Amino acid sequence: LIVFIASIYLHNAQDIQRAYSLYHDDHYMSRLDDEIRKCNDNFEYRSSHVKECTLAEYIQEVSKPPQRSLSLSQKPIPDIVTSDDSYASLFEQKIVNKMPFKGTMTSALSISIEECAQAERMAAHPITSDYPLHSCYDSGTGAALHVPPIAYNNYAIRLQSTGNTSNEAMIDLAHHWPTIVQLDHTQPRVAEKCPLNMHTVVWGASDELTVRVFRDSSGHSLGQTLGNPILHYPSFTEHGYGEKMKGYAETTLVPGEYLFVPHDQILSVKATERSQHDLPTFMRMCFFDASNVNSVRAALHTETMVSTEAKSTLRTLSSPTFFDFSMTRDPPKETPVNVFRTFPRPQTESAEGGEEGGSRRRGRGNDFRAWQEGARWNYMITSLTIPQPPVPTITDVGRNNISLTWLSPYLPSDEDKTKFGVNISVCDSKLLASASADGKLSSLSASEDASLAGCVVISRERSELIERVDEKASAASESPVVSFSTAITGLVPDSSYMLRVMIFYGDAGSHPSLWTRTITTAPETPPYPVRDPVSAVPAKVPTHAVLSFFKPIDNGGLPILGYHVYSRMVNKHHHHSLWVWNGLYEGTSDTKGNTSVEVKNLVPHTTYEFRVASFNELGNSTISDVSNAITTENEKSGTAVVGGINHESRFNSGIFTETLKMSGKDVNSLTFQRLLANQPIPQPASSAPFAIVTINDEAQTLSVYDKEADKDVVFEVWDSHWSPKLFLVHGQAVWTDPPLADKHVVASVPFTDSRHSHDSHMAGKIAVVQRGHVPIVKKAMYAQRAGAIAVIVLDDGQCEAFDQRCMPGSDKKHGERFASEDVPGTWKKIKVPVVLMHGRDTSDFLRLTGLPSYETMAAAHQAEVNTEAEL
Repeated sequence: LIVFIASIYLHNAQDIQRAYSLYHDDHYMSRLDDEIRKCNDNFEYRSSHVKECTLAEYIQEVSKPPQRSLSLSQKPIPDIVTSDDSYASLFEQKIVNKMPFKGTMTSALSISIEECAQAERMAAHPITSDYPLHSCYDSGTGAALHVPPIAYNNYAIRLQSTGNTSNEAMIDLAHHWPTIVQLDHTQPRVAEKCPLNMHTVVWGASDELTVRVFRDSSGHSLGQTLGNPILHYPSFTEHGYGEKMKGYAETTLVPGEYLFVPHDQILSVKATERSQHDLPTFMRMCFFDASNVNSVRAALHTETMVSTEAKSTLRTLSSPTFFDFSMTRDPPKETPVNVFRTFPRPQTESAEGGEEGGSRRRGRGNDFRAWQEGARWNYMITSLTIPQPPVPTITDVGRNNISLTWLSPYLPSDEDKTKFGVNISVCDSKLLASASADGKLSSLSASEDASLAGCVVISRERSELIERVDEKASAASESPVVSFSTAITGLVPDSSYMLRVMIFYGDAGSHPSLWTRTITTAPETPPYPVRDPVSAVPAKVPTHAVLSFFKPIDNGGLPILGYHVYSRMVNKHHHHSLWVWNGLYEGTSDTKGNTSVEVKNLVPHTTYEFRVASFNELGNSTISDVSNAITTENEKSGTAVVGGINHESRFNSGIFTETLKMSGKDVNSLTFQRLLANQPIPQPASSAPFAIVTINDEAQTLSVYDKEADKDVVFEVWDSHWSPKLFLVHGQAVWTDPPLADKHVVASVPFTDSRHSHDSHMAGKIAVVQRGHVPIVKKAMYAQRAGAIAVIVLDDGQCEAFDQRCMPGSDKKHGERFASEDVPGTWKKIKVPVVLMHGRDTSDFLRLTGLPSYETMAAAHQAEVNTEAEL
């Protein structure tokens, strides 16, 4: 016994004992999560504490509570029936679907402990509590003792032909089974199940036995514990025959019968009252084949943390070229133990006349149908044995795309030309949850995902995937591990998805991975800002400049509709005017994203700086950094002056103070937050809550957008002879206060829209003044000094047409502009456009702009004057 235990633990004893003691250390378990986090987050710590980190991960893995899935395991176990169907039928209908059943055997031979195990003076195995039959294999007993047909394709036997067995293994998978199990006829045997997620088959009972089969979920009722020194092997302290036990299937097992118990179920056996022996026995074998090889791989992955032998075995079972995964479709009804334990086995006739290792021999009847059945069988076996891929890791989530990566547990050789890749199921998470509630999700294969509403299956061959060696996983498994990555595109913004992957190899496919967590794509947003720097150069036209920049790296999921340009003037003392919205431009871009915009509405021979913001239908991006300063070309004619003259700007701790200077006194002062690159920009004209007026010099028109009619209403106006040429001015129209502009003015408070009552400065707006009382040039001077960018003079009824009677010395129909005969002295100081509107258009203009009538404005102004006089 000492030699046997030493052979098991020779290499792994220290790790196993250390893990066992740590698991029972409450202080260590309380800080286990912190230890895991330290190992994952600190590369240097992990490098210097490899063993400690590995043991912590092992303990964390085996300590996880069992997961309940939406599978058949949550349903009651069906009644255990006896079936004598063919092996192929039993495999497809019972074994793959994890349904326990009984079968009959021709041989009813049973053996006792004395006949085999005691001959070698061996004790029961310390982990499995059974007795190996090593001394019987080559004896007459070994030839007479037969193995049930369902275990014939046991993959564990094949491990010995690959050299993947050694004394370092915790349990020798290739040599340990079949074994004898001994009962005490006075009490049931404690519940048990095979280690490493292997199936169980019991037969060769010496007496009639009662057997109960439970689901894994009943483990807590059976005293499931991690008290076993090998923590990840199942261990139970209770039998399954208590009065309160529920949810089991019960049957009797008599000599000449065998019982199959799937890997996810627990077995509990007791002798019946009719037992003729004091110590009844039965035969047991733990085995795995194509039906549960992926579950065995998962268990071996846990064991690799404390066993180098498990790493070698897992590599073998994951290799499509190194390990033989084929399965005989028609094995012999019964196989002698001494023949069963050899592999490859000698070619013998099967019980139904077929050759072992091939399809049934049908002589002349071996027709196309037989070939089809064999091909279908091979396809099913290949599909079952392809390793289940792990849950994909989501590496990036965009608006229309999700990037994912996963470690590939299966990799054909470079010489293998069989089609290899993955099918990726992408499903709407809400519809998937609905399917789960309806019970559809558990029974759905990856190839059927496309049948679900809201699901699509995307196929990617190996050449379409990004393939790289994962260094961390390779170091852990001591062999190269490859990861694959890809991106799923064409998704809907602000939508929730779940994904899973399935490996395909030729026409066969693996079990799908588990679903990812719910992933929500980014919503549609305003675009990113344009990429700096913004470069400005003067254009040939004195009132234009050309800006160059790169398109935003992200358009927010919607087409970029254009660019807002903001400008400000810089004087020789480096004082800056206000930032003013210059206009909206479409811009032109090349294939590399280089974009240019020709900015208009500038003043000739003036220094400017610019900033740009992109926009889509959801809104504007943040504004760019400031461009380089440029000076427009020199020419007498120009465009509207933005901000007027006599302005001085000071910057202090992020705050601009804009002050109008007049005869050395501060006439009007305004403080506002400086517009920085990461701050939202003012809303453009298209979304402004007030009406925007556009004055066009070339056409001599004034247009106002009519929201109700959804169109621009155009009025004819008459330009001043002294106005800048080639201008196009956009802005909010406001009455001056006083409305006659016969003295220093400020912008009036609009009566019709209290939302703008805070905005009482004229800078950047178009001044509306009433004709009369003082010359138009004086009104224009007062408005310009207040910061107006244009002046609209409303005729007081003197004009029937734009001719000499309206403005002496000029006639519009002759191409003349008004005030052409005026003394140029004061007019030369006016640098903003000045236009005259006909009296017949005044009421419509005021209605569209939301401005009150002149009479209302005059009365309000007079009331203020009277109030001030009284004060």
